Amino acid sequence: MANKKDYFVDSVEESQKEKIQRESTFNGLSASEWAKGSRSVWNDLPFPRSENKVSGQDVIDEEVYARIISMYSKEDDTILDPFMGYGNSLVAAIHNNRHALGFETDPVKFVEANNHLVNSMNLLVNSDYRTYNGYFDEYADYIEPNSIQLAISSVMYNVEEKENANFSYEDFLYNYDQMLARAYDKIKVGGYVALIVRDFRDISNGRPYVECHSDVAKLGVKHGFLYQDVIIYDHNDSRGRLLLGYPSVFYVNLNHSYIVILRKQ
Repeated sequence: MANKKDYFVDSVEESQKEKIQRESTFNGLSASEWAKGSRSVWNDLPFPRSENKVSGQDVIDEEVYARIISMYSKEDDTILDPFMGYGNSLVAAIHNNRHALGFETDPVKFVEANNHLVNSMNLLVNSDYRTYNGYFDEYADYIEPNSIQLAISSVMYNVEEKENANFSYEDFLYNYDQMLARAYDKIKVGGYVALIVRDFRDISNGRPYVECHSDVAKLGVKHGFLYQDVIIYDHNDSRGRLLLGYPSVFYVNLNHSYIVILRKQ
């Protein structure tokens, strides 16, 4: 049986081992943390419930962003969200000692995002962030090339959501297309793009399944990115089940999102 001194020595050795591992990885993770984050299905993270919805759309929890940021960047890297919404991605970046850059065209969301950022600050975290009330495309020329380690976005499209009533799926893809085209030279070689999207159904228009995650991945490839990975963000335990197509056509509930991972070679 190991005595107290032996246990302490083993702990020190393990700590030194992890320190060496952290120094050798691009994201500062140890081997055990790297392995933990490499699961292809995430079902241990919160998904927003109805009381957290705004404008009929789900708001992704800060904890989800924090995991993505910790996997694909290191401390002091710059994180870009070209469609920042209510700012959860920027808050996660700041709480994990990254620099943050965000854009939002909706003036109401922009004000709320900045209030959220201010209220999330404390003396223990890096507070280096910049936000702009406008289109990312309009400001892209002012961003240094090869300065962004990770661009992250969670704009969802669902034909049934009110916010999308006058906004077609083609418009949605066009916005992503323009963003990826403009972001490419801003992202470092070896840097990443993480796009949180959801497939959906448009049955009334003869499209029982729209593969949104594949469509945005193809746009990334079109602009020179490598389609590196896709992670399933499962929220079956947080959402109810509907009797879709009952009793004549069987449809499964699409209670998951995809995190599409693109990489600049």
